[in-house]
Amino acid sequence: MAWLEDKFSLSSFHIKDAPGGWLGFLTACASIYLSYRIGLSFHYKYRVAETKRKIRKRQEERKQNISSTKTDVLSKRDAYDPSVARLGFIELQRRLAQGELKAVDVLLAFQYQAIQAHDELNCVTEFLEDAMDRAIKLDQVPPHLRGPLHGIPISLKEGVVLAGRDAHGLPVNGTLNQVLVEQGAVPFARTNLPQAQMSFECSNPIFGVTRNPKNPKRTPGGSSGGEGALIGSGASIMGLGCDMGGSIRIPVHFCGIAGIKCTPNRLSNAGNYPFGLGIMSLAEVYSPLGRDVDTLVEFMKAALVPKLYELDPLIPKMPWNNELYKSTEPLKIGYYTWDGGVEPVPAVKRAVLLAVNNLEKMGHTVVEFDPPDVLYVFEHLFMSIISGDGGQHAADALKYDVIDPCIQAVMNSFESPIPSFVKRLISRLPGTHPITKILINYDWPRDISSWWDRNEELEKYRRKFSNQMTSQGINCLICPTFPITAWPIEQPEYNFEACTYTTLYSVLDFPAGVVPTTTVTEKDVEWMKDYPDNTAVHKYVHEITKGSEGLPVGVQCVALPFEEEIVLRLMKELEKSLQSAMN
Repeated sequence: MAWLEDKFSLSSFHIKDAPGGWLGFLTACASIYLSYRIGLSFHYKYRVAETKRKIRKRQEERKQNISSTKTDVLSKRDAYDPSVARLGFIELQRRLAQGELKAVDVLLAFQYQAIQAHDELNCVTEFLEDAMDRAIKLDQVPPHLRGPLHGIPISLKEGVVLAGRDAHGLPVNGTLNQVLVEQGAVPFARTNLPQAQMSFECSNPIFGVTRNPKNPKRTPGGSSGGEGALIGSGASIMGLGCDMGGSIRIPVHFCGIAGIKCTPNRLSNAGNYPFGLGIMSLAEVYSPLGRDVDTLVEFMKAALVPKLYELDPLIPKMPWNNELYKSTEPLKIGYYTWDGGVEPVPAVKRAVLLAVNNLEKMGHTVVEFDPPDVLYVFEHLFMSIISGDGGQHAADALKYDVIDPCIQAVMNSFESPIPSFVKRLISRLPGTHPITKILINYDWPRDISSWWDRNEELEKYRRKFSNQMTSQGINCLICPTFPITAWPIEQPEYNFEACTYTTLYSVLDFPAGVVPTTTVTEKDVEWMKDYPDNTAVHKYVHEITKGSEGLPVGVQCVALPFEEEIVLRLMKELEKSLQSAMN
């Protein structure tokens, strides 16, 4: 044994003894390294080719799914009334509960409308084949046993996980979806989203680009853009999406519908798409979108029930507080039209001031509010926390994927080889907007100690902001959702600079809802002559505002954590006052 060890030990090996001596040894090393690199290249190409094969397979499956649904729905065209899908939520809910409408007929009506919408907007990723079986069973349920969402068709963002279906997530049913189904809802369609949910556009390599229902040449927003498009077209009445930085609120603002980002853990996230779950300091919040505020209220009532807490015992037991929602006590409301980032266009400012005027007429006290240190929050808290791993999680997940143009800029920022000092020089070029400088220069935590420091800063800021509200006796806030309206699909350059208005309340964990308030007028576009044009961002805003007449504008309503009832009360009062003014 000793002889063998001596014979083959490295200590007894001399490079001069190798075939060819030093030259032979170096040639062998180079050959090994070259073979390794070639192997990696072939492996990468194989994995990408496999991804493309899966994409083609999924595209074909979707094509067949939509084609078969269309054939089935059109073959029964004489058996249902498509106009049923245009009913308001409360009326539809009442008729289904009382048996005046059958769940099967309502489902067919919404499927019909969704097919028409999809043909124009490309918003549906698939129709759920088991929806009809569920509707048939619901029609057999006696009226006194029917749930609050009995027979209501509901659409789901594709990130909402359904067992046995490709969902960019886990192979189990999401808890919130289970509760909605038990309450009588009929999930009937899944909707498009941007790749990795990392964009305020709505596009991915599998399903392509989704368009805005109010102007198909423009984006519906993201990441819940498919939901925004389907509901905004009138082809869905209630939807489930998610929001980590504005992914519900921005599509709602762009598509002229209502939506809310709840306080983290007011509703359950269990079982849904897990990207970013490990961040902890910044939550991906699953929440509803709807045609109007009543839809959101009924969603919350149906979801905040004992079954939710049974399925997810880790969330606080906070049932719906109808007394708080129905309260007529005057509120003290803070407002602002600019947070110090990208300046809102005239239509967005006008929407906030219109809301202020209406709320004052209703007897509320409305005062100006100055949100503290918003740009600091965006740079040092939101950007640092959401990319605390330097983008490694996203890079690993998309390593062998086909990258969609809508997230290419984000991926480039993660993989940028540009040294920090060069970035700083670039950011100091004339005409660079302050937010653009932040996006160029921001730095993520490099170690556990700096990560802890960021989280400590986050906690201090949350206390500072909430103390500023409570010290002034302010119950809630209204402000812009996004400083611009839906931009043309082919011009996405500076959309991320504008998200400070939504990311602020994601960092704070405050519930924030959006209610449609007005539309862009010719006068709004004319007033753009007074809008700044001294940076690339401002020039971009001028460009995308051309032809924006008629686009929806929403106002963001905000309250302290776990006060969704106050947010929805404020939204409902605004919605009612705006409708009265139009009549």
